[in-house]
Amino acid sequence: MHREGSDERPSRFRPPSAPPSGVEFQRPLSASWSATLGAHAQMTNCIDEHGKRLTTDCFGAPLTISGRPDDEVLMASLSTSYK
Repeated sequence: MHREGSDERPSRFRPPSAPPSGVEFQRPLSASWSATLGAHAQMTNCIDEHGKRLTTDCFGAPLTISGRPDDEVLMASLSTSYK
């Protein structure tokens, strides 16, 4: 629990269990076009103000895709730009 003047932060403001990580690769396609390809991974979880991990909301609906307290997310991106 957060106390006035304490350096301890409430659990809802804790950083995620694993920081997001990723890589991006950018390359010119021609004199006017360039492309960027990226992949990013992140582990997410839901916790309440007491630090308890949550798997469902107040109506019983799951908060994560897997139904477990933690989910892993992998995102890929591709973008192009014209200069």
